[in-house]
Amino acid sequence: MKISYKKLRHLMVDRNISRIDLAHMAGISAPVAGKLQKDEPVAVSVLLRLCEALNCDIGDIAEAVPDNQHINPEREEKE
Repeated sequence: MKISYKKLRHLMVDRNISRIDLAHMAGISAPVAGKLQKDEPVAVSVLLRLCEALNCDIGDIAEAVPDNQHINPEREEKE
């Protein structure tokens, strides 16, 4: 299984929040925000900070996807 933050990206678009704004709101670094953009794993503590900043649940920002399901954030944003 792999992690996908597609839901987080959709939430950010819906709320008009940039990656930089999100990093400031949640108190995370730019490299960690970059990991989220690339669907790379981050610590659970980071996810909890995001949830607190966005007033949501982990399931609202992340999901597990099968390894054979290709995750491509760049393609997703163009669609």
